[in-house]
Amino acid sequence: MSKVNYKLKEYILAILCLSIVLFNGCTLLEKIQTSSNNKSVEKVKSSAKKEKVKKEEPSDKKEKTKKKTIKKDKPAIKKDKPSVKEDKTKKVEPAKQGSGYLSGGSTVGLGIVDGDEEIKVLEKIKRLEHRLKVERNRVKALEINLSDLQAGKEEVEKEFADTKKELEEINKNLSEEIKSLKSQLRDTEARAVAAEQELEPIKKKLLKSQISETKAQQELYKLKIDQLEQKQKEE
Repeated sequence: MSKVNYKLKEYILAILCLSIVLFNGCTLLEKIQTSSNNKSVEKVKSSAKKEKVKKEEPSDKKEKTKKKTIKKDKPAIKKDKPSVKEDKTKKVEPAKQGSGYLSGGSTVGLGIVDGDEEIKVLEKIKRLEHRLKVERNRVKALEINLSDLQAGKEEVEKEFADTKKELEEINKNLSEEIKSLKSQLRDTEARAVAAEQELEPIKKKLLKSQISETKAQQELYKLKIDQLEQKQKEE
């Protein structure tokens, strides 16, 4: 029983340690994935901002040159106000698809931004997933062994309880038999004492009869001797 309990304790401690390792691995995977996604999003944002700045630079230069020309030719501007407005409306066009930040409506190129670092992270994730799979299989095997040991423990405990019950019944029966034998012994002892007490007068009577018998024999021998002496005298 002590060995079974010791093994159960070992398996329970191993399962607890593995569960802690698995939990830490899962949290690490989540942190790595979130950090990689955040880095890629930040890089995409910075690249998009740079593209916007590059595209806005030529338009700013054109506006500066226009302002200079307008300052030189003020009367012409007054006459041709509608044409300037038309030019502005023509130049300020909506951005074409593909020119702005995420204009295509998809974020497919996130993994390419990080390059070697992203590949390393993915390889690390694969290794961690493989390790997690191995640890899960190990935990399953330990759980199976633990269930087998638990079943064995329950069976041994059942057998122990049955044998204990049988021994208790046997002990009870033996104690009852011992009690009956003791009572019988007391009865026989009492009978022996009573029989001995009854034999005392019989023994006395027997002794008296033996004494009287010896006396009778002595008298008989004495008579025989007297008869022999008389015969000798007569002769």
